[in-house]
Amino acid sequence: MVKISIIVPVYKTEAYLEKCLNSLVNQTFQDNEIIVVNDGSPDNSQNIIDIFAAKYPDRIRAHQKTNGGLSSARNYGISKAKGQFLGFVDSDDWVDPKTFELLYAKAIEEDYDLTVCDVLFVYPDHDDRVDSGIPYDLKTKQQVKKSLTNIFPAAWNKLYKRSLFDHGFQFKEGIWFEDVEFLFKAVAHVNSIGSVHQPLIHYFQRENAITKTYNVRLNDYLSNWDSIIQYYKVQNLYDDYKKELEYNDVRYILGTYLKNASKASSVEFFEEAIELAFCHIEKHFKHYRRNPYFYSNGLKGLYLLVVNRALARYLRKITFKA
Repeated sequence: MVKISIIVPVYKTEAYLEKCLNSLVNQTFQDNEIIVVNDGSPDNSQNIIDIFAAKYPDRIRAHQKTNGGLSSARNYGISKAKGQFLGFVDSDDWVDPKTFELLYAKAIEEDYDLTVCDVLFVYPDHDDRVDSGIPYDLKTKQQVKKSLTNIFPAAWNKLYKRSLFDHGFQFKEGIWFEDVEFLFKAVAHVNSIGSVHQPLIHYFQRENAITKTYNVRLNDYLSNWDSIIQYYKVQNLYDDYKKELEYNDVRYILGTYLKNASKASSVEFFEEAIELAFCHIEKHFKHYRRNPYFYSNGLKGLYLLVVNRALARYLRKITFKA
């Protein structure tokens, strides 16, 4: 059995795909398969894939499917994977030559369920290093649970033990911001996390990329958290993880969701987003101010409490005017 399956979904990335695939075929760790899934891309991506598949027939596993979105392509790749561990790389990103050597070495060091590394966000004029949020190796379930308040919520800076997927979770299709939903479902079954303190993933920031588009799909933030909460309840894990889920839910809704909603061109959309945010929090975590993580995590937590009160006053104003 191959050690690692690296899943690369491809859609409209012909300008970046060659660099991505070169970084993967030139890994110092060679006991891997690179599963490239063309998700119905209308550009020249397939020709690039064909060239690499012909040059590296023992490494590249090329697949084509009708367009279904990023989650669909990743799930397709998971279904084809044969590795003991799985990793994900977006086709407009690239990785350091020793990425999977270091991640695999850490993963087998203590038989970690999940292994993470730091990230470089690549901009036209500079790079920003982003920490994985896991400062040291976590060897107990309790440590893993607490790490949910800090872990960097991306699918692609991590190496997953194959057995995690036996629990049946996958990427939710037809939504945006799917990484958060996927990661929180995965971590529900993680008992240990290994950490590599090096920025091995180069995450390219494209101005026209999907992550730069702000519209009604922002409401997927809300449905994603509805899905996460329901998943933990079905798995009979909700009571054990309630404080961590509560902290993250409110942090994402009042932080990421409303921050992005504020960039929408319509004031009405932002006002509606505020109302939806408070309705969501009232439904799931109306007593969140009692959550100790908002105080133990310092200024970030206290800031959210202040922001919530400010937004509440603003919402009352616009409601009164209506």
